[in-house]
Amino acid sequence: MLKSNRLHFITSSSSSSSSPSWLFAFRRTIHLSSSLFQESFADIIKKQEDHHELPKELISGAPEELITKRLVRIYKESKPATQSGDWGM
Repeated sequence: MLKSNRLHFITSSSSSSSSPSWLFAFRRTIHLSSSLFQESFADIIKKQEDHHELPKELISGAPEELITKRLVRIYKESKPATQSGDWGM
């Protein structure tokens, strides 16, 4: 039996079965690995619901004086409507 990248390849000289032996070993390896890490849907949902929201002060690390609720307007001057110019000349 040869191992390569977590897949088990079995070499055999007889080809009496309809499917190759490496296909059987591949299916068996996938089945075993999926059964080891199988979680129920309820466990996954519970893990997602267990997280807590942290205050923005802890996440950003900025001082309290800088963290305020204020509205700002970012102004960007628009382009002129006319198409005058030298066209790159």
